Amino acid sequence: MTIESFHFFVDANNRYVGEMDRLEAVNLLSNCIDGTFLVRLSKSAERMGEYSLSVVYGHPRHIRIQRFSSSDNSCITYGLCELEQFPNIPCVIDNYSKVSLNRCFDEVDITLLYPYQKCPSSPLFYVRANFDFHDTSNTRFLNLKGGDRIAVVSRAAEDRGWWKGWLNGRIGFFPMSFVTRELSG
Repeated sequence: MTIESFHFFVDANNRYVGEMDRLEAVNLLSNCIDGTFLVRLSKSAERMGEYSLSVVYGHPRHIRIQRFSSSDNSCITYGLCELEQFPNIPCVIDNYSKVSLNRCFDEVDITLLYPYQKCPSSPLFYVRANFDFHDTSNTRFLNLKGGDRIAVVSRAAEDRGWWKGWLNGRIGFFPMSFVTRELSG
């Protein structure tokens, strides 16, 4: 798989964020919920050109996506450990979206649940959550805590009492009645 085809596939699925160092990944993921993840191209001198998986499990963690070659270099596979290898990086991510990372890392017992999503460059406006809202029955919902500041990105479901917003690396729907619109300054 070429880098270009990997980027295209991953961008289509909101997984790849481009070249990024650990600190930048920590800054993006530090307020995100467990299971939020991103794939990045490492910027460190010793890992330049290698892919890393950053995932939140209590706090942001970083895992090298390893590249394995057959003894005659005729076959290249990818994985997080030698135990499980796949033909390309998207297959690695798809696998760990279904099975726990603890198959390779005992201390990380979580699946890849939520691809990190950047906040759209120009939200319509911002709101502040007045109450907590938690609904785990549907991943399209955005969970809120009282005091959260949410960027509203769509009012398409406003007639049904919902807005679509961005918060901590996720985009989802939340009830309009749980928030107060901030006055623009």
